[in-house]
Parts: sequence; structure tokens; C-alpha cells
Amino acid sequence: MFTPPSPPHAANRNAAERSFLETTRFDRVISLGENCGCANYLRAFYLRDAAYPFDWLGGAAFKRRVELILNDFLGFLEKDNLEKVGTHENGDIYKDKNIGLISPHDFSKGAILDRAYPEVIKKYQRRIKRLYSTVNEVKYVLFVWWGFTGENISDEDIIDTQERLSRKFNKNIYLLIIQNNNASDKIEERCLGKFIIKIIAHINNG
Repeated sequence: MFTPPSPPHAANRNAAERSFLETTRFDRVISLGENCGCANYLRAFYLRDAAYPFDWLGGAAFKRRVELILNDFLGFLEKDNLEKVGTHENGDIYKDKNIGLISPHDFSKGAILDRAYPEVIKKYQRRIKRLYSTVNEVKYVLFVWWGFTGENISDEDIIDTQERLSRKFNKNIYLLIIQNNNASDKIEERCLGKFIIKIIAHINNG
């Protein structure tokens, strides 16, 4: 089981003020994105136990990713929707034109899409299956969104997301939403009900 690192001011709180991040031992912690930075953070703190669908994918807004989970990943990374949008020293970058997801790590440099695609989609099918089986089998699950680009997700949308995910899996799903705010170095942490924490902070994605 995993306990996320406590905020630096946690020691000054009494028991009634402590959030679920300080009191709950999670069976699984799963990245929703926004990009591989979130998965890297979870791995650095030994909170990532396996690969899940969004770990290494960029692009696509928070709500679009949640809709994929709710709709059993309908239309996810279909070959006809993939277009090459760039390259880097380790491979080619493809974008799902329909969903907006960006895949920078799945295709080797110069790979022919028709040949490479079957293995790529098989890998993601395994990760999708793992996500559903894991969340259904365990009791305490924390989904984490670490937004580097400053996408503003309203409290209402976050609360709605938690409720819909909880109905999907027939259990209370916990959410940790971290949003970037380049305008301030202050850290704002708020509980949006019993199962959601929203943190707004200046995030260095370097």
C-alpha cells in the first residue's frame, strides 16, 4: 500500500484538520497525466506500481481523459486518427487527431506506422485492462492529475469527475488535482469534499 508524501505543514495540523493524503494508505496510485511528469513523480516516491494508459501520453485535456475511462476507452489511439507531428532523438511523435493525445515514446524513429501500430496498441490494451482490473479489485484508489500547462479545471468539474468515477467503479474514488500557477509562488491546498484535494502551485516542469 502507498502513502503519498505529506505536505510540509502537515505536522502542525491536529487530527481533525488532516487530509486523506496524510491519513489514507492507498492500494494504488494512478496517473491521469497531464504528461509523463506525473508518472515520473509517482515513480520517484515509489507510488507507481505498474504502467497505466496515461503515464507517458501528453495532450488531451483533463475532462477528455476522464471521459475515456468512463467510456471504456472508446476510440482510443485508433490508427486512422494518428498523424506524425514531430520527431526527437529517440523516436517519432504521433498525435491522436480525434482525442488530442500525444505519443512521444511509443514509435521508434522512422518506423512505418502500419508495422509499428499493432504492438503499440497491444501494449495500451494491456494497460487499459490493468487499470480496470486494478481499480475494481482494490479498495483505496487515488487518481492524480498534475497539470503543467495551466489548464484551469473548475471545482465543479472536479467534483463531477469524482462522482462519475465513483459510480463507474462502484466505490469512492479519491482525486488529487495539482494545477500550475505561474503567477504566484504560493501553494494553495483545498479539500473539495471528503475525497478530493486540489492544489494550486507554481510547478517547474524542468
